[in-house]
Amino acid sequence: MQAGRDTTAQALAWTFWYLINDVKLVESLRAEIKRVLAENEVTVRTQLRLPLLTAQYDNHRDLVLVNAVFNEALRLHPSVRCAQLPAPY
Repeated sequence: MQAGRDTTAQALAWTFWYLINDVKLVESLRAEIKRVLAENEVTVRTQLRLPLLTAQYDNHRDLVLVNAVFNEALRLHPSVRCAQLPAPY
């Protein structure tokens, strides 16, 4: 069973479409992600010693703008339309 596959894909597609068209929003999202995940930074053990920002489960509460972007995309383009039942006569 693959419930949620199409609805998740649609939500992500619309979110990325909005991000592609708004460079300032992407910059704001990057700044928020770097700020929130900076405390979880670890160094990758490679030759380049690149910093890696890792997300923890509780970090989603602090990513206010990220949540707002996803919620707005879902508000404008809901994955599942509301069921409209005919009125009884």
